[in-house]
Amino acid sequence: MRNEKVKHAKKIIPGLTVMAQKKELHRNKYGLAWQYNFSIATNKGGYAAIFTDSIHHHNNNIPVNLDDILYSWIVDADSFNYTKDFNEFCLEFGYDFKKYDEYDNKYRVGKQQAEKAWRGCKHAYNKMIELLTEEQIEKLHDIFQDY
Repeated sequence: MRNEKVKHAKKIIPGLTVMAQKKELHRNKYGLAWQYNFSIATNKGGYAAIFTDSIHHHNNNIPVNLDDILYSWIVDADSFNYTKDFNEFCLEFGYDFKKYDEYDNKYRVGKQQAEKAWRGCKHAYNKMIELLTEEQIEKLHDIFQDY
C-alpha cells in the first residue's frame, strides 16, 4: 500500500513530514524519469534534496510514493555511515574510474561524479543524525526492513 511506511514512521517521529513536488523529466541512457524536489522535516528541522523516481513509474504514469523517498534517504545515509572513507565508498558501490563502458564509449564514472554521490550521502547522513535520535533511526530501519 502506498505511503504506508511513512504513516507508520509518523507515529514514532514527532512532527515528521515528507513532501515531494514534481520538478522535471530527467533522461539517462535507459529512459525518462520524473525528478522531484523533496523535503523531510521533524520538530528539529528539515532536509531537502532531489529524488529521481523510476523509469517504470514514468512509463506507467504511477505517482511518486513517499515511502520510496523516505527509503532513499535512509539508504543514502547508510551508504555513508557504513563506509569509512571515499575509497571504501567507491569500492562498495562499484565506482571504478578505470573501467571502460563500451555502451557509452567512455569511462564508466568519473571521480567527480563519485565524489558528488559520496558528498550527497554524507550530507544525508549528517542531516539524519541531526534530525533523529538513534532510537528513531533504528525504528526507521525496522519499518523499512522488508522494503
